Amino acid sequence: MKIDSTFRIPRSFNSIGIIDGQHRLYSYHEGNDRFDRQIAALRQKQHLLVTGIVYPPQMQAVRKERFEAQMFLEINDKQKRVKGDLKQAIERIITPYSPIAIAKAVVTGLATSGPLVGKLEVRFYETGRIKTTSIVSYGMKHIVALDSEHSFYRRWRDPQKGKIRTSKEVLDRYVSYCVSQINIFLAAFKSVVPEDMWTTDRKTSRVLTTTTINGLVFCLRKLIEENNLSDFEGYKDAFKHLKVSFAPEEFAYKSSHWKSLGDKILAQCFK
Repeated sequence: MKIDSTFRIPRSFNSIGIIDGQHRLYSYHEGNDRFDRQIAALRQKQHLLVTGIVYPPQMQAVRKERFEAQMFLEINDKQKRVKGDLKQAIERIITPYSPIAIAKAVVTGLATSGPLVGKLEVRFYETGRIKTTSIVSYGMKHIVALDSEHSFYRRWRDPQKGKIRTSKEVLDRYVSYCVSQINIFLAAFKSVVPEDMWTTDRKTSRVLTTTTINGLVFCLRKLIEENNLSDFEGYKDAFKHLKVSFAPEEFAYKSSHWKSLGDKILAQCFK
């Protein structure tokens, strides 16, 4: 049987996906340009092996995406641990209904609307912002998970709620609901914080840190448990009683003390 050894790649965005080996993509060159004579000698010693995956024509795009994401983890996580934020992003593709995946989606939503716009690090090249990996893993997942007793899911009223594990549209609506509820809470908190303290500059303030955000999320988790959620005005009136100092020299909570901070906010403002 004769096998055709040629193939064509469309010259357009997203026409081909690279699973691994990005740093070797330009190690082979052949052409009719002015550089080919110099490169020809090197080409005799270089061998670039490529394994390609051709999907069945009827395969859905979402299945392709999940397959590629899973393969990336299998190739890379065994050699060098994949960074937490990247693993969370991949989990959104592979298991979009897991607590981590939903929490990651909610944090991404908070980065695009509400008080934390421009303050959260959701892409690897964003610097000087609040790192979100531990917010997703330790704080947010507990208040957005589908199987948690202290989650917004228990309070969410949607006529198609039962279809959330099979419908992306329903899941997206739930994520939007969580984002809106958390933004109301954060906006009320921001309203009692001096404007110059609403900064990620740790030399000026500890308001916008992972510890503080996780502390606020933990406080909100307790409010969900106690069925004590409110609206903006209700939260704003409560936060007026906040006495925690977020000045760098006075802030008493280290990175692992966010639960203690959440309990303190709860005691001062909501009891």
